[in-house]
Amino acid sequence: SLEAAARVGAWTVCQLFVGSAATGGARTRLHFDQYDNFYLQLAGTKTFRLFDPSQSGRLAPYPVHHRMDRSAQALPPRCDDARGVEVTLQPGEILFLPAYWWH
Repeated sequence: SLEAAARVGAWTVCQLFVGSAATGGARTRLHFDQYDNFYLQLAGTKTFRLFDPSQSGRLAPYPVHHRMDRSAQALPPRCDDARGVEVTLQPGEILFLPAYWWH
């Protein structure tokens, strides 16, 4: 099964985000999700900046119970002291995003 092969739990949430040529160059606010995600790149490329949850203090998250409390206030270069990794997906590649990792 996928759960056993990927060592992830049973799926509880399923969402599909679709972009088009019109969304080329689109950016998403730095945030985390409360569940694991798989991101499949079908065409073109997409670059992610990923940060371990231990870097949260360096990313200036909104306070708990704020309507955007899963998002960060810091945008590059303000969060440049946070240790993360940059990954660029090519067509056909998939990225596993663990719960609570900033991206």
